[in-house]
Amino acid sequence: MISIDAKRLLLTTIFLQCFCFFCQAQQNLFNVPTSDITEAHKLFYQQQFNLTSDLVQLNTTFSYGLGKNMEAGINVIGLNLNTHSSGPVFITNGNPGQTPLYPFYTFNFQKAFQLSRVFKLAAGTQTGFSIGANFGSYVYANLVTILPTTKTKIITGLYWGSDSFLGPEDRSFLIPTGSSLGTQIGLEQPIFKDRVFLIAENISGQHSLGETSLGAAWLFTRHWVWSMAYQFPNSQRHSTKALVLELTYVP
Repeated sequence: MISIDAKRLLLTTIFLQCFCFFCQAQQNLFNVPTSDITEAHKLFYQQQFNLTSDLVQLNTTFSYGLGKNMEAGINVIGLNLNTHSSGPVFITNGNPGQTPLYPFYTFNFQKAFQLSRVFKLAAGTQTGFSIGANFGSYVYANLVTILPTTKTKIITGLYWGSDSFLGPEDRSFLIPTGSSLGTQIGLEQPIFKDRVFLIAENISGQHSLGETSLGAAWLFTRHWVWSMAYQFPNSQRHSTKALVLELTYVP
């Protein structure tokens, strides 16, 4: 028997998932933003599935190209589906005394500055409310380097995340106690005719997103990309080992 709150959450999520296919998103490698900007008046969509031994987590993100190297959209983050026969369909946490909270419904925005053919700066945010109307935010700035000879994309950046979004644990390995800023890095390397890519990324810290992902992506049509990775928690972990599957529409 599904509760009234679960039914409301299900209906809201179905609406947003369907809406995504028409209004598509701020792209991630897996968790680290690529800082690619959707072209003006174009639509981008990305759906991620994190498979663990206990649940399936859905992360949906989409946005619209605003022009002038800007985009904006909406995310549904951390929607956890129970894979056991007993218990509620959705696993949620709206208790502000026990962070992180989930799921989150956020607005995303990103702005990029092209410095040269090789370097680009970008800043963005995912900001919104969790179940229970608790505010949370993830804010970042990335330097993107593209090596012309090998077409290697290297992403190096800093991030700040609220406790409601990530949990209260430390963000950085460099400042192990009480640090509010963390680092994020990513690597994307084409290995076969610009259709198959190797991907690696890391988000520093001991919180719910403190992890390394290693995987690959396959551009199997002109617009659709299928990606897969395995996610390893950082030491003193508060994240979870997971198989990550991702479907992306590239306009």
